[in-house]
Amino acid sequence: MSENVTKGYLKKPIVLQIINIIYFVIPLYYIFAYVMLCMHRPSVGQMVYNTIFFFGVMTLGSLFVAFNLHRTNQIGWYAVIVHSVLVIAHNVYTLFSPAYKSPDGSNTNVILAVVFNIIMVAVIFYFIIIHKKFRVLFFQPRLRWWESKPRYGFCIPAEITVNDVEYEISLSDVSVGGIRIVRDSKVPFDERFDYYINFKYEGIPVFSPIKLVWLSDQSAGAKFVSDSQESKSNIRRIVKMLKAAKKDKEGR
Repeated sequence: MSENVTKGYLKKPIVLQIINIIYFVIPLYYIFAYVMLCMHRPSVGQMVYNTIFFFGVMTLGSLFVAFNLHRTNQIGWYAVIVHSVLVIAHNVYTLFSPAYKSPDGSNTNVILAVVFNIIMVAVIFYFIIIHKKFRVLFFQPRLRWWESKPRYGFCIPAEITVNDVEYEISLSDVSVGGIRIVRDSKVPFDERFDYYINFKYEGIPVFSPIKLVWLSDQSAGAKFVSDSQESKSNIRRIVKMLKAAKKDKEGR
């Protein structure tokens, strides 16, 4: 039996944290831009547009996006799309609108602002909307590892029973609540099936029914659903041993 103690409990991805901070800070930029535009004494119509756009859409909208990104809500994913489209549309409008030109007729500052905004939106759009690793976090809560119980990595063989048929598999990590299974093409994974897991760690046996909660290309996540106090106690003992081994390794 081999053991590989890994990081265990991981933090929220730094990329998502940075993007979250950007959306919290963006309102300051738009408030500053609004003040600068007011200094050019725009028309009443332009003033109404600036007020609605900069305060209603950009300032409040950015805070709404920031809050939902922080919570990694599904609505946060859609909010980024809507917010990005509105920013791009506004950038195009400001680029060609005479109202945003400087008193001397140039629009150099506007072009720089538009380029900066487009780059920022493109980066955020890529990580939140396109990048699969981050996109799935908004739609599969079970993959948000920073919200789950601390997980401790190990690599041991196990047996999984699927509808009364046994298969040999490997486990890659465990927590008090569940396990991560290394996917094998021979093992059918379907939430409609009944699963039982059987493994030993340092002589401590675990036999428990499990429920499949998520799937990825390389692994599957399942939670323990056993009512057996002995099984629950053994799982806690194993996690405690892995936690101690992790601390021991970090202290070397």
